[in-house]
Formats: sequence, structure tokens, C-alpha cells
Amino acid sequence: MIKLITVEDYLMGRDKDYPLSKELAYNMANLLIRVNALILKLNISTVLSSGYRPGGHNLKAGGSSKSAHISCMAVDLIDPLGKIGQLLELRTDVLEEFNLYLESPRYTVKNKVDGSVVRWVHLQTRKTINRVFIPK
Repeated sequence: MIKLITVEDYLMGRDKDYPLSKELAYNMANLLIRVNALILKLNISTVLSSGYRPGGHNLKAGGSSKSAHISCMAVDLIDPLGKIGQLLELRTDVLEEFNLYLESPRYTVKNKVDGSVVRWVHLQTRKTINRVFIPK
């Protein structure tokens, strides 16, 4: 069964200490509509890894000071085998259809000390030069 990302999932309870402005609420709604439409179109099952990251939450997550998560324009989805990222990298037509941008899957993987690997898909509505981009 496909699970869509809810507002509650996306906010991760962080809106209690960092309430959303009208602009942030608009950005979040726009992002969730697009990402959920992509999830439905591709019929993919995934879980939210990271959503709204205000203040120190972004730093703790290792995010850039210019991260689109801060402005509610980005979402990270768990992608344990890297298959969703690979599919989207090949299917830029789907990214274009929903006006989304993908961080290159080569940059959304971490090797942990215990030898395990963590992979995620970073999607955002904030425009970049390329549909699939390399983070700065």
C-alpha cells in the first residue's frame, strides 16, 4: 500500500517550537502536493526521512545553512537500496512533470561506522540549474 506524506509527517512536531509563517505553509503545501503526486505516479513505497528543519534541527541533520528544508521546499525519503534515486535520475521527465529537483543520488548516501549504509532521496521545489543537481 502506498503511503503519502502528511502535513504531520512533514512537520515532525517541529512547528510547535517553530510555527510556520504563511510563506512556509504555502511552500510546504506546494511541495507535498508535488511529491505525493510523484509517489502515486511511480507507485513507490517509501517513508519520510526528513522534512521541516528549522533552526538547530538543520545543523544537527548535517544540512547546509542554505538548505531548502529550512524554507519547507525539500523532503528526504528513505531509499535503502538506492532504487528510487536511480529511477528518478533516469526519469527526469517525471521530475519535470511535477516541477521537482533531485539531489544527485551519489550525494545522498552515508557509510556508517558500523559498516551499514544509509541512502535517501532528496527532492525539492527550489529551482536549480539542473533537474538533477550536485549540492554545494
